[in-house]
Amino acid sequence: MKWIILLLPAIFFYHASFAILPITGPSSLCVGANALIADGTPGGVWSSSAPAIAALGSSGIVTGLSAGVTTITYTVGASYVTATLTVNPGPSPIG
Repeated sequence: MKWIILLLPAIFFYHASFAILPITGPSSLCVGANALIADGTPGGVWSSSAPAIAALGSSGIVTGLSAGVTTITYTVGASYVTATLTVNPGPSPIG
């Protein structure tokens, strides 16, 4: 019976936390532009620390909404990896 009590937490922690591959894709884009970011670890969820700067779709497509810097996070279970994304202002119109 003691081995069951010790085994169950070990199984939980083994499956809850593991190494995630790095985020790949551009580190910057312009306001109004879309880009694909990716991670080779399946089953994760994307998020942005500043959703007013960059919006993320569930498939890893990021859209620059306003100029600034945000941290992109990819989470799988209890593990996560981050990358910094800079959104630059769009080009000025030719006058």
